[in-house]
Amino acid sequence: MKFRTAFWANVVFVAITVSSTACGLLGRKPEPAPVLTAMYQPFSAVYRGVSQSRVSQHFDDQATETDFAFEYFLRADVIPGDEAFYATLVLDSVVLFEEARAGVSDAQLASVQGAVFRANVSRNGRLTDFVAEDSLGSFARELADRLLRPLLPILPSQGVEAGTSWADTVQTQIIMAGLDNSVRSINDHFATEWVDHASVRALHIRTVSEYTFSGEGIQAGQTFTLDGTGRRHTHRYIGEDGRYLGMVSADTSDGEARLTELDLVVPIHQTRIDSLTIGN
Repeated sequence: MKFRTAFWANVVFVAITVSSTACGLLGRKPEPAPVLTAMYQPFSAVYRGVSQSRVSQHFDDQATETDFAFEYFLRADVIPGDEAFYATLVLDSVVLFEEARAGVSDAQLASVQGAVFRANVSRNGRLTDFVAEDSLGSFARELADRLLRPLLPILPSQGVEAGTSWADTVQTQIIMAGLDNSVRSINDHFATEWVDHASVRALHIRTVSEYTFSGEGIQAGQTFTLDGTGRRHTHRYIGEDGRYLGMVSADTSDGEARLTELDLVVPIHQTRIDSLTIGN
């Protein structure tokens, strides 16, 4: 009788213990999924880019259109540096579309092949102390201003999570086609969600940029000024591993060129589409 009593007491004890453990497991809240944060890390990559633009000018009730389109390949090596990172950017090749050369000569095109540019990169992606080889011509430097200086989207210094929004203002000085142009861009960014892009997990960042530009220069012996405004929509992708994975953007701007000596005003409208795709 004592044996049977002890046996059932042990059974009850085990049952209560198991029941208590099970209740604890059932009542325990699941661990929250880790929050992914996109931050730049050292990386090496090869990109293929395409840039297409059309400039329309109206003068004496006549409209003229100029197309400029090209494909380029870019090598980027981002390594640890004094500030945060140090970037070496090489334009391996640039190929102009024959129907949209916009007056660029073969000599100018040849001067770009293998052009090397270097810059310090802050942890949030801002390129500073941008330098190029002294032997590079003006066309290579124009492409650097157009493509390389704004290469990386500016992130918050602590990184960015999905659902985060932020803004920045960028002031740049660009020399293109004899025009010394100052551009001030106000950029509103929104990190939408983590997606699969270029075969890796990536944070999709949508940016709307409102910008103004003004400058002056000389063409065909005529002094002129240029002022206007524009809007750009950009979609960029930052990999979970800290690599920049590329972008696509669409840009529209309107301005006025003033020929000061002739007292003429020429309205100008430009559309532009750019894409950058990382290689496998």
